[in-house]
Amino acid sequence: MTYEEQVRLSRYQVTADLSGNGLVTLVTDRESGLPYVRKIRSLYQPEVYDFLMWHPVQGIPRIYDKIVDGDRLILIEEYISGSSVQDVLDSGILFPEEETKRIALLLVETLRALHSNNPPIIHRDIKPSNVICCPDGRVYLVDYNTAKLVQNAQERDTILLGTPGYAAPEQYGFGASTVKTDIYALGVLMNVMLTGCLPAQKLASGHLGTVIANCTHLDAERRYERVLEVEEALKAPDDMGWRRYLLPGMRKTHPALAITLGAFYIYWLIYWLFELKPQSNSLAGNIGARIWAIAGFFSVLCISGDYLGLHKKLGFNKYEGDEKTKKIFIFDMILLGVLLLFGVLVGMIVQAIIPK
Repeated sequence: MTYEEQVRLSRYQVTADLSGNGLVTLVTDRESGLPYVRKIRSLYQPEVYDFLMWHPVQGIPRIYDKIVDGDRLILIEEYISGSSVQDVLDSGILFPEEETKRIALLLVETLRALHSNNPPIIHRDIKPSNVICCPDGRVYLVDYNTAKLVQNAQERDTILLGTPGYAAPEQYGFGASTVKTDIYALGVLMNVMLTGCLPAQKLASGHLGTVIANCTHLDAERRYERVLEVEEALKAPDDMGWRRYLLPGMRKTHPALAITLGAFYIYWLIYWLFELKPQSNSLAGNIGARIWAIAGFFSVLCISGDYLGLHKKLGFNKYEGDEKTKKIFIFDMILLGVLLLFGVLVGMIVQAIIPK
């Protein structure tokens, strides 16, 4: 440690030992009187803390200084006043569904920022004691000593880290950690908040239980691909029974709007069946035009509206934003072309069977 670094550290006075071993202490800036947290890490990935210091992320304590001292890293972090999820659970209180969903969505925002880095940064130790809830509603994900950059070429983790119960199978040498590792732990966290138990002991019920099950598959290939998918699933309406099969715009909107859209769909269906006047004198052309109009409209509508989760089934959830919209648009145009040919083909078959 250089003399200049020693001077920087000397401005912070230790006021409390938060860990009991001096590795995490509450300190006060001698000049401003503001509180900070000093952490000493012996296990860490330098690139992770470089990113966190120079690219502040909402939901992660700000790093104001970091000093390398031999094989140790000394951090001066923002002090977060609040209670951990573990503190709440230890008091015998479980979290209601809406609060669990709210906290999970805020954690998803934080993870999206980490996972969007190139290469992605994964936390690898999401658990109740590392999630801090503030009185003003903010939520922080803390403790990045096991965080790492994803190495795509790596076949399996060489150092086995993580908390039992929350660590995904790949963290025990069954594969390499990826963004799906954090998705697994997030699912376990939600289940514990709701039930007080790990998913293997007792899976939460209802819509959140389904989301949790999709987060915590032992086979990483069966989990959500990205935290964006977790966000979409959390924001989706709860199990609606038969209503889930209604057309886009009618499943989760206001009843008056759903009725209006239903009338709109029926109007166009009747129009294409009875009022459409194709520019063709042949029976094949008439039938083909009607089939193409009806099938094309409802097919494009269902794909664009993610009917029954078609985006995931068709692989569009691998993309985000404008790229995702572009992929869906291109797919819709190709589908329209295929349906047009199909409609003409059916019309020709009918013309061959039915006399003019």
